[in-house]
Amino acid sequence: MKQIGVEQTSQLTWKRYKAIVNPGVQLFRPGCTLFDQLERFTRWDDRGRVFATHRKVLGWQSDELIFFKLDISVSPDFQIQNLLNPSMSEKAILRKLNIYFPRQQTSLYLDFNCGLVTDQALISFLNGKYDKRRDTNLSSRPELFNQYLDLHSHKVIAQSMYQAAVRIVENDEDLQLVKKKALSQIIHDRRQFDVVYSERDRKQKNVMFQKALLETIHDSLSNLKYEVDAFGCFVLGA
Repeated sequence: MKQIGVEQTSQLTWKRYKAIVNPGVQLFRPGCTLFDQLERFTRWDDRGRVFATHRKVLGWQSDELIFFKLDISVSPDFQIQNLLNPSMSEKAILRKLNIYFPRQQTSLYLDFNCGLVTDQALISFLNGKYDKRRDTNLSSRPELFNQYLDLHSHKVIAQSMYQAAVRIVENDEDLQLVKKKALSQIIHDRRQFDVVYSERDRKQKNVMFQKALLETIHDSLSNLKYEVDAFGCFVLGA
């Protein structure tokens, strides 16, 4: 991490009184520099996010079945020019957006026809930890993986699964409620801002920045971004 400029140089503590009496010591809390850096680094480094596993099922006698797991992350649609080194204004926007709409994450299992898997016993089995006694890593064995799923069609299938997952998440009532509350709050805050500051005040540089900040937050909240944090393929069979 040091090689790419993501490192922690100051001391850290989870005890607030130590951070108060020692100005050079940072408190472990939301907004902590290290936390922000690690979060951006893990989103930048996508190694290990895609996997394929053959999982043996005792007594299985029929053809193999294929299922997909997608970890979907939902956040306001705000693009950072350099994820590892955002500007001060970008950091300010990200902190504000996180207050209005904290990142939402969910995991979905889909069958080969893009249908949502709801059987809890099957989900529990698919969600089990990797076990070398029953599982085979297909990611490092493309010739074996190709026996179950044509590698040339994998990109098309992955895109179909992503689109199906997004449709499911978009229609989630809890997510719609979170978005509705966030939009209502930013609309209220923009109106309050206009009431507090007169036309003369708006010409001041800091006021113009705050107004632009609220507009950017509103635009980002209006268009949510759906990202795949992880994509997995399970082949169940003998």
